Amino acid sequence: LSWPVLLFAFGATLGTALLSGLAPAMRLAKMNLNVSLREGGRGVAGSRAAERMRASLVVGECMLAIMLLAGAGLLIRSLANLRSVDPGFRTDGILSMNVGASRGRATNGEQMAEHYRTLVERLKNTPGVADASAVASLMLSETPFSGMLTLEDRPPFPEEEQIEATMDSVSPGFFRMMKVPLVYGSYFPERVRGDSQGVAIINRTFAQKYWPGRDPVGKKFTFGIPNERTRWVTIIGVVEDMHRRGLHRPARLETFFSIDQNPRNNFQILVSAANGDALSLVPAVRAQVRALDPSGTITQVETVAANLGESLAARRFQTMLLTLFAALALLLAAVGIFALLYQTVRRRTQEIGVRMALGARRADVVALVVRRGMILVLAGGALGIAGAAAIGRLLGGMLFGVEPVDVASYGFAGVALCLLGFAACWLPAHLAARVDPLVALRHD
Repeated sequence: LSWPVLLFAFGATLGTALLSGLAPAMRLAKMNLNVSLREGGRGVAGSRAAERMRASLVVGECMLAIMLLAGAGLLIRSLANLRSVDPGFRTDGILSMNVGASRGRATNGEQMAEHYRTLVERLKNTPGVADASAVASLMLSETPFSGMLTLEDRPPFPEEEQIEATMDSVSPGFFRMMKVPLVYGSYFPERVRGDSQGVAIINRTFAQKYWPGRDPVGKKFTFGIPNERTRWVTIIGVVEDMHRRGLHRPARLETFFSIDQNPRNNFQILVSAANGDALSLVPAVRAQVRALDPSGTITQVETVAANLGESLAARRFQTMLLTLFAALALLLAAVGIFALLYQTVRRRTQEIGVRMALGARRADVVALVVRRGMILVLAGGALGIAGAAAIGRLLGGMLFGVEPVDVASYGFAGVALCLLGFAACWLPAHLAARVDPLVALRHD
């Protein structure tokens, strides 16, 4: 519990209560008794000015409710669209963990590559494991390991047009296990000599940017500015894009190297479960890692589905929060409509009695009260739709596959407000229709 936050909430609540009571108190202090008496002895609470003020507040509540409802609808649709996006790699039944080799286990690049190659092979032979592979990092951070590229078939780009691409290391079976489709060329062979010519696999975004509509296999690139000692890397394959920065972001230019030629001390180990229950493999996988390297580190043990879901966590929270605010605003609007109409019915009891004595039917009385309430709802809704367009533009950076002015979201907000508004109107209208004309005519 944060005391500053609690004190702020208490102060904001107290301040709101004081400000809300200030206007009626000042109006009461300035009350003109003669005018009040001419308005039927109803005092300030029954004056036309006060009634207009209450109606304006109800319209404002309806406007705010529909603005928040429309915003929540936009975020809900965006989240649904994101969940339907294909990440470009397999997510079901895959266990993920970050493994770091101890210093004593691997002292150079060749030993590191051999260590992780051995670990992957051991995991493949573990009971309950269907397949295993390694990748430097399945999901990319905001600042992934990357570098500036130079392409062999064209001169170096100017500084403002330099190519930046990510650099990742993967085990040979990574793409097959994660079901990443091959577009051109081939996957890595089972073994790549560390001292042989450098080879790499790139993603479709990279290929389409610099060799649109062509097969780039055999093309060469290097990181940095080439010189006489430059080691050019040959492209041997192109794979489909993966949404590794999050489902809402397009793929970056990506390059992949075999762990034999780009070894690292830390890898993300991926293991697929034969029975589909990835978490059931945790004890066996931990045991294999410890058996090979007792001093190695094991962190972030989770499923790939959970790992991918973390990229949507902030959006889920924002959607839930705005939906909660919208629901509260809708509830406040309904309470305001009910209170206003209930008070109106109480004040106009004698008028309702006269109408019924002159032949008005109960249905006519209900229609009269409901019509008054729905006029306020529709007025607030119309203003709210205009405000919702502004809300949509503010949420533009959080939307995915949805336009800021979305008919479905606005329509949902309007229908929800009208239904709840009608429900709030119906009870006071029902009470008005039950008024006994004889009792109402004696009402003071």
